[in-house]
Amino acid sequence: IYHSFTENKLVSDVFEISGNLSNSKGNVNYNGLELTSCLKIESSTSIKFNTTENMTLTLIFGGITDASGKKIRINGTSYTIENNMLIVDLAPGNYEITKGDSINLFYIKLEK
Repeated sequence: IYHSFTENKLVSDVFEISGNLSNSKGNVNYNGLELTSCLKIESSTSIKFNTTENMTLTLIFGGITDASGKKIRINGTSYTIENNMLIVDLAPGNYEITKGDSINLFYIKLEK
């Protein structure tokens, strides 16, 4: 399961996304894709989803603002981004991604 803000904007069958998109925050190349649109991680930004089995969540940040060393929150727990990427193993449950720092999210991947 993946979500590219370039391709899918705020529309998803898996993720409930609220926030603002931008296509002026630079580009990110990831996994053969050129990502040109991002979700701005702001106070009002929220990404909700649930899993019924163990999954790995990958978040791809970047653009004109390097996100390395910055924070993002998952269910209120703060995680530090390294190399414009965050990979977190998730148990079954409900999740919400919210702002830690102001950064730009380009891509979400959720896989077994």
